[in-house]
Amino acid sequence: MSNQQQRMHAWWQTRAPRARIMLKAMLAAVAAVVAWYAVVVPSRHWRSSAQARDDIAAETLLDARGVQRNRAVAVGRGCARSHHAAYTRGRHRHHQPRPWSHRWA
Repeated sequence: MSNQQQRMHAWWQTRAPRARIMLKAMLAAVAAVVAWYAVVVPSRHWRSSAQARDDIAAETLLDARGVQRNRAVAVGRGCARSHHAAYTRGRHRHHQPRPWSHRWA
């Protein structure tokens, strides 16, 4: 052992058993506080920031799905109207419309 370790060991042995127990308890309490501030507090912060990012991503996804759905409906209506116009092109005005043609009007 080095000189420093020998002195620390001698100092520790000169303490009463009761004082050793109190010093161990105090060191355990200090270690618990350090662990709390070094591990638990940052992990809570990381969790809350991850939850915020997840909320933003979910909202963005819902917005994108809504836009996609609106585009699909608009494209579907546009195709149906153009199909109806191509189908009725060249027919006379007095032609009786088909029963399903009111859907695209």
